[in-house]
Amino acid sequence: MAQIQRHRPEVASNGGTAGEPGGAPRARHRVGLTGVLGAGAIALAGVGVGAVALATMPGTSSGPAGPRGAQGPPGPAGPVGARGEPGTAGAPGPAGPRGPAGTIAATKVISATAVVSAPDPPVGTVLVATTSCPSKTVLLDGGAQVYANGVVADRNVELRSSFPLTTSSWRTVAMVTAALGAGHSMTLQPYVVCGTP
Repeated sequence: MAQIQRHRPEVASNGGTAGEPGGAPRARHRVGLTGVLGAGAIALAGVGVGAVALATMPGTSSGPAGPRGAQGPPGPAGPVGARGEPGTAGAPGPAGPRGPAGTIAATKVISATAVVSAPDPPVGTVLVATTSCPSKTVLLDGGAQVYANGVVADRNVELRSSFPLTTSSWRTVAMVTAALGAGHSMTLQPYVVCGTP
């Protein structure tokens, strides 16, 4: 801090200050003191502003990042959304390659021995035939023909069932549905379609 020196003026005999004509006081000493006091106040004010600025200035440095926390549990499933509109049909795919040639070199229809009922059979009478293909051939299809001699009698018989019994045999079933009349019989003629590899 600047030291302030006080200078006591000498008083002349005429009531003024010594060293000046007419005893006029030296004003420059008082001006100097005022300037020194003002400079000190300004300096102190500057120090105060700097202290306030230093106290209020935020920090600019930060510490290192902490470790990553553990993953939290999954949340509950959300509600099912509304069903979307059906999409447009896609374009047809390309045709596939042609398959290999079949393994059947030839086919043949084979008729088995016919099955005949007794004359004038009662209503509900059935005839059953099981027909198979010869060895070294494969069963492809089967069926039967059912008939009775006489126009009216022929209308009263029918083929009730026709189906593959095994991979190599076919079964057919015929039935009397109404009276055939005296002397009339029902005939079941089965057949199978066999293929030769």
